[in-house]
Amino acid sequence: MRLHLSLRSDDHDTDVRSWVRADRAELDAPLQAAVTTWLSTHWSLGTLSYRPR
Repeated sequence: MRLHLSLRSDDHDTDVRSWVRADRAELDAPLQAAVTTWLSTHWSLGTLSYRPR
């Protein structure tokens, strides 16, 4: 798993990207949901923009 956060200055405060290895592709959606929940509840990063799948 990889996670990348970038602070922005336009309509979203934070860009979020995560990815998993191809042989663990079934974990991609659960990872996105878990990271979004974690960031939204434990960090003050403003509006999150998650890269489309």
